[in-house]
Amino acid sequence: MRRIACALASLLVAACFCGTAQATPFSVTLGGARTTLQEAALAYAASYLPFLAESVTGHIQPRSFGYTKWEPELSLASGGKDAMNHLIARADFTACFVPDTVIEGIPWPKMDGMMHDILLSGGLETTDQLDVLAIVAELGYVPWFPKDFRWIRTGVFFQAGYQTHLNAPDTTAGLPQDGTVVRIHGRLRAEERFPKNGPRAFGIAATGDAWYDVMHSQLYYSLQGTLRFFFAKDKSVDVSYERNSGAPTFSTGNQLGLGATFQLGQ
Repeated sequence: MRRIACALASLLVAACFCGTAQATPFSVTLGGARTTLQEAALAYAASYLPFLAESVTGHIQPRSFGYTKWEPELSLASGGKDAMNHLIARADFTACFVPDTVIEGIPWPKMDGMMHDILLSGGLETTDQLDVLAIVAELGYVPWFPKDFRWIRTGVFFQAGYQTHLNAPDTTAGLPQDGTVVRIHGRLRAEERFPKNGPRAFGIAATGDAWYDVMHSQLYYSLQGTLRFFFAKDKSVDVSYERNSGAPTFSTGNQLGLGATFQLGQ
């Protein structure tokens, strides 16, 4: 019951996010998953992740250095048994430094060139059953590659905060019961669609994350790969693989999934 309530609340919040920030789509995936324990489970995921956006149109507020923006960020994944569950919600503020161009004698950011994002964010990390709660602030750097290479996204982030276990001790990653969180987080993602336009297409996405726990000298990682078969512009059937869960539990294992994804807010 708690899992269902948390999911419904998260989806409601995400829908509100989608109405206030249109450039990054709100994505929902429903399907089945098979986990390391060979358990089959109904799985669902919802996300609103500005980091994965290919465009910043609609957020531009011209400044002498480029532009600023703020956006909510939400990532929810849930399932059964040892499925890789998480709920991450936070607010991001970004200052972007871009090269200048001149349009009709007026200086204007050159949005198709190399750009540099400095991010400041704060929020919470937990599980779908609220077993663990971490309050985390983050300072990060994300480069925007030139237009032809924006299918690649990368970033490095410094995270600090506090974590506590609400219901039971953490037995999945050897983390302390509660205490200070200090991490260095790196991410690399590649995503492409063939062809780029048209309702029917084939897509591939791969994401790698690594966290170094400074307080305990531990290194964690998570890998994700997805094959997408688009049958409409923003709708696809997905085959996915995930290795390890990432924050906040850093549980280890493998998860295979088959589901359908649709996007709102485009």
